[in-house]
Amino acid sequence: MKSPRTSGRVGRPDAQETEALNQHLLATATQLFIEHGYAGTSIEKVALVAGAGKQTIYRRYPSKEDLFVAVVGTASQVLANAGIEARQRKDDPLISLRETCRKLFDTICEPDAISVYRILIAEGRRFPNLVERVYLTAIEPIQQSMQCLLQSAREAGKVRSDMSVNEMQRLLLGMITGWGMQQMLLSRQAFETEAERTEYFSKAWILFLEGVMPPTGSNSRHK
Repeated sequence: MKSPRTSGRVGRPDAQETEALNQHLLATATQLFIEHGYAGTSIEKVALVAGAGKQTIYRRYPSKEDLFVAVVGTASQVLANAGIEARQRKDDPLISLRETCRKLFDTICEPDAISVYRILIAEGRRFPNLVERVYLTAIEPIQQSMQCLLQSAREAGKVRSDMSVNEMQRLLLGMITGWGMQQMLLSRQAFETEAERTEYFSKAWILFLEGVMPPTGSNSRHK
C-alpha cells in the first residue's frame, strides 16, 4: 500500500494532499490496530505499510497513543459536530437528537468500530491512560452533544422536567447501543439487513420518547 503522492510537483503539499495523506495514515493504522491489537502495532509498522516515513507520522502523532486516539476520534468528532450543527440550525431539538443518535447507531454497527471497541476492552487494564484519553476525546463530546439537545428539548417543554438531562442521555445511549453492541462484541449477528437495523432503532426511539414525555402528554413523537 502506497501513500498518496503529488503528481510530479516539487514543494510542500497543499491542504488537500495533506488531508489525503492523513486519512491514508489513519486508515492504515486502523487496520493494523484491528489485525494486531494495540500492543502489537507500532509506528514503524504503520509507516512501512502506509509507504510513509516514520517522521511523517511522528509530526502528526508524537506517540502510538496519540495515533490510536486519532483513529477512534475521527468518526466520533463527525458525530459530535453533527449535534453542534443541528443546535446552530435551531431545528426541533428532538428531531436533531434523533438524527444524531441514528448516526451514532449506524457508526457503532460498523465492523471496524466493534473491532476497535474490542481493543479498548482488551487493553484497558494495561493502558488505562489510553482508555481515559479515548473517553475524553471520542465519547464525552458525543454525550455532551446529546445532553445539549436534550436540554434544548426540555426548555421547549418537549421532555419531562423531573428527570435530569444526564439520566435521560444515559438511558438513551444504553437503549441505542446496548443490545446490538453486545451481540456484535460476541461475534453474533445482530441485524441481518438494513431494514432490521432501522426497525430496531425506530422502536428504541419510540420507547425512549414515551419514557421522557412530560406527564401531561406531548405531540413531539417523531417516528
